[in-house]
Amino acid sequence: MCGDCGEDLRLNEQIASAAGPEARGAASVAMIHHIPELVISPEMAKEQGRIDMETVLKQRKLFLLVDLDQTLIHTTNEFVNDNIEDVFHYQLYGTNSPAYHTRLRPHMRHFLESMFALYEMHICTFGQRMYAHTIAKFLDPDGKLFGKRILSRDECFDPTLKTANLKALFPCGDHLTAIIDDREDVWQFADNLVHVKPYRFFKHTGDINAPPQATKTNENTEHQFQF
Repeated sequence: MCGDCGEDLRLNEQIASAAGPEARGAASVAMIHHIPELVISPEMAKEQGRIDMETVLKQRKLFLLVDLDQTLIHTTNEFVNDNIEDVFHYQLYGTNSPAYHTRLRPHMRHFLESMFALYEMHICTFGQRMYAHTIAKFLDPDGKLFGKRILSRDECFDPTLKTANLKALFPCGDHLTAIIDDREDVWQFADNLVHVKPYRFFKHTGDINAPPQATKTNENTEHQFQF
């Protein structure tokens, strides 16, 4: 159990015993999304990955990695009126920090509820940790859909590619994993990626968390809000 948040890290003593002291001493794999400092050996990672795969298959589910910006939501840090429907207004670092405004993609809640019946869902975003966890609370107030399965920019091994974390998250392979994202390049055009049309609501803002080399789209997917 994590001493900070009380989360069950699912690294039980039986796995550690089976792996042996040499494997425990060669810890190098970070399997817990938001605790990259916690690493285990490759042998233990594969055993835990096998257990995770068996668990979702018993539930008749697969894994689903879900992007945030311009996939489920659109965020701006420009001025927005308070009376716009389905827009959350917040500050990440106190009252003196910049204000952010996030609009939920239409029908997003129904979509997530439907996917929950079929997948164990994970958030995978280039937004910073505080941002990612704040958005997760908007999408999933009770923690039922995503739990603590939130991978942010702070935990990404590569600042421009999300594929770099796949082996750590799924040590036995990602053949049971599907992905939804508005960006194909960050997944290196993976076969298991469902490329969604980028969602833009705020007219003058693209993806505020896009990697440095990204080209921000001007594609319109809904009536854009004019400031």
